[in-house]
Amino acid sequence: SLHFRPTGHKGNPEGRSILRRCYTAYYFKNHLQRIEGIGFERELAGYPVLAAPARVLQAATSEDQTALTMAEKIIQNIRMDEQMGALIPSTRDENGHLLWELKLLSSGGQTRQDINQAIQRYDQRIAMSALADFILLGHEKVGSFALADSKTHMFSIAIGTWLDSIAAEFNTQAIPPLCDLNGFQLEKYPKLVHGDIETPDLTE
Repeated sequence: SLHFRPTGHKGNPEGRSILRRCYTAYYFKNHLQRIEGIGFERELAGYPVLAAPARVLQAATSEDQTALTMAEKIIQNIRMDEQMGALIPSTRDENGHLLWELKLLSSGGQTRQDINQAIQRYDQRIAMSALADFILLGHEKVGSFALADSKTHMFSIAIGTWLDSIAAEFNTQAIPPLCDLNGFQLEKYPKLVHGDIETPDLTE
């Protein structure tokens, strides 16, 4: 059997993944995407405020405790979907004021920070960790042919290095023993080689 690993650092049989360097960027990007989703939902639904009688908030009796639990579920589960809505008592006090009242406080719709830029920055760092950031060229309406050509050339060199490493494992650990086991008397063992990474563009 052949054992492939990115590096032999400290003799670790698992090696060191080429994606290890992008984990921090991935972690923060994933966290920001969740925050972004929650933020959009709150922007659309508003901030729910449910006014309840003071005795309910004190939850002195089992009935008040039940009512408080119901109120907490209402404000926690408000969503902008096909099942949106809330059912609350319409009881009024002696002055005609509602004892229960539900309001949605709307926000200005603007955030202090542009979270989309932060997510795009982490996308770029993830791609850069594998020298593949050229795939992002053009998404922001920037980038020249010369820049794309140099970045893809660097990427092809990196891919070629990994293929050389894979081929070396076959050429040192698989082919020589296989030839010896079959009784081949050879001055030089055959070698496994990979093809070109890029196809030359004759026009360019």
